[in-house]
Amino acid sequence: QKRICTVMAGMASTAHEQRFWLTARRLLEVLREDGMSSDESSNERGISTYRVHALEWRRQVENLMDRIDACRARAFSQRGANPTPRVRLERSVALGPCGGTSRSIRKPVRGLPKALYDAEWLAKLTDQQVAALGIKEISDFDISIL
Repeated sequence: QKRICTVMAGMASTAHEQRFWLTARRLLEVLREDGMSSDESSNERGISTYRVHALEWRRQVENLMDRIDACRARAFSQRGANPTPRVRLERSVALGPCGGTSRSIRKPVRGLPKALYDAEWLAKLTDQQVAALGIKEISDFDISIL
């Protein structure tokens, strides 16, 4: 996904679009693999898919991930195997009482900028739990463009 962001930044026709893709790449770098949703493969009507599990603790970035996935075809050659489609339930459904297996069991990543944690989830934590996260205040980490 980082490569897609890099290629799309290079293909950007405006400074705003380029800043968007460079910011998206930085977000992916900061989140690292542990901050990404887990998924499981399934077979829907004979088509292999990945069902993405929602991370309750992470700020909602599913729309960005979908946009990155959609740009894969523009960023890279269409030769070779087609990417396996990812299916994401809307966050409120995945994390709601009927979400079931759509909720990820991954533990929160420690040491992320506060902007990458879900504000509602953080508000439910005790002071000790928040302190244990080791939230970083990074002044130049602005993801408002996303």
